[in-house]
Amino acid sequence: MGCFSSKPKKEEAESGEHKDTKPKEASSANKYKVDEDKPTSSGKGGFGVHAGDLVNIKKSKIKDEYSLKKTLGQGAYGEVKLATHKKSKALRAIKYIEKDAIAEAKTSELMAEVKILSELDHPNIMKVFEMYEDKKYYYVVSEYLEGGELFDRIVDTEGFSEKDAAFVMK
Repeated sequence: MGCFSSKPKKEEAESGEHKDTKPKEASSANKYKVDEDKPTSSGKGGFGVHAGDLVNIKKSKIKDEYSLKKTLGQGAYGEVKLATHKKSKALRAIKYIEKDAIAEAKTSELMAEVKILSELDHPNIMKVFEMYEDKKYYYVVSEYLEGGELFDRIVDTEGFSEKDAAFVMK
C-alpha cells in the first residue's frame, strides 16, 4: 500500500529512526477541525477525521477468521504475514501496523488509503478486503500477490525497460 509500504524511506533506513512528519495544511474545503471530545482509536481527541469515519474496522479477533502462516516482509510500521481465510480457504496478505509506530495524523491517511483501496476493483490494483483493530495493531487484509515487490526487481536491474515492465506485469 502506498504511504504505508513495508519499506522505510531511504533516510529513515540510513539513520535507523522513524521521522514523524507534521500534517500539511489542507485546503479550506478540506481542513480538518479539531474535535477534542471525539475519541480516536488511540482514545485521545484530535482531528475531525477518525479511524471509524472512513473504514469499517472489525473489532473481532483476526485469528478467529484467519489462519496465520509465514511472514512475507517486515518494515518501518510492522510486518506482512501470509494467511488463509478459514471459511473460504483463500490466501490473503495481512499487514500488521503497530499503532505506536504511526503518528495520529498518519492514522487518518491510513484510513483514507484503506477505504479507497477497498472500493477499487481493477485487475492491476491490489484489492483490500477488510480491516481489523485491537489495542496494539491495525490489520489490513488484502489479496495475496505472489512474485515479490516490483520495486526490488527495478533496483536489482541496471535498466528496466518498458518490455521488462510488461513481462513482470503479466
